[in-house]
Amino acid sequence: MERRTKHLLERLTKGVPDLRVPTVSLSSGQRQTVAIARSLLGNPRVLLLDEPTAALGFEQTREVLDLVDQLRDRGLGVLLISHNMGDVKALADRAAVLRLGRNNGFFDVNTASQEQIISSVTGATENVPHRMASHESGW
Repeated sequence: MERRTKHLLERLTKGVPDLRVPTVSLSSGQRQTVAIARSLLGNPRVLLLDEPTAALGFEQTREVLDLVDQLRDRGLGVLLISHNMGDVKALADRAAVLRLGRNNGFFDVNTASQEQIISSVTGATENVPHRMASHESGW
């Protein structure tokens, strides 16, 4: 088990921590790498990451983004849930925006502007004249 873990972590990161150190004593980026490594034990074809960089500092975020990029380049499908447009623009090929539980747009990340995607996230793409008319009529 230890050999397999060491081999997997060596494939994922440069700085392999001592495998006998408690996870709680690792940096945030290292803990995220361990979490990703755990999810790869079953050799999945798709990896779902929900806000993987939300609680990380700059250096740890870079490590995790590099790791995700590396996994994608190896052919693993990666679904990234993120509010961080920098992460989305750095990693994604396509983005689907959900707003209030509904699909609010699909975007080719390479051609769509960050402003277009953010407008879809915030609802700025909704029908403004309709909202104004509702407001003026007292609704």
